[in-house]
This record gives sequence, C-alpha cells and structure tokens, in this order.
Amino acid sequence: MNWLRFAVLATCTSIMALIGALLAIQNPQVVPLDLLFITLPPRSIALWIFAALGIGALMGIIVSGLLTFRLKAHLGRTRRKLKETQLEVDQLRRSGLTSSE
Repeated sequence: MNWLRFAVLATCTSIMALIGALLAIQNPQVVPLDLLFITLPPRSIALWIFAALGIGALMGIIVSGLLTFRLKAHLGRTRRKLKETQLEVDQLRRSGLTSSE
C-alpha cells in the first residue's frame, strides 16, 4: 500500500512541477508589484504567483497547526476531567456499598 501512496504522490508532484514550468514559460512578462505602501522590484508574473502560493500555503499550515494545538489542549483537559469524574463516581459507588451493609 505504501508503494501506491508513493506513486500517487510522485505523480501529483510531477504534474504540479510541469504546470509550474509551463506557467513560467508562458508568462515571461516582468511586472512590479505594488503593495499600497511599498513597490517591489519588477519580477516575472510566474514568480509573483508562486510567491503568493507559497505564502498562502505557509499561512494555512501555521493556522491549521495553531488550531490543532488548541484542539489537542482542549482534548487533554476533557480527558483529565473525565478521569477525575470517573474516580469520583467509583468512590461514590464504593461508599454507597459500604454504608448500606
């Protein structure tokens, strides 16, 4: 099964690299990028598109990592509460059995 995952990943990576190369070849125009307060030096359109894609992917990884961390922390707190509640229920059951005898 690992070989299938590797084959699919290699195929997708190759296709994306081919699309990126075609994009760079088809868009050789050089344009400056104006970001309201600063104007970046002229570069090819493909470079600006790849930079935007990379920054977006990085931001997505960071945000999803923070959300995952938050959810894991919440899960840990919930498990701790569950364990405490189970101990309390066990104690109440034991004390109920000993007091009725």
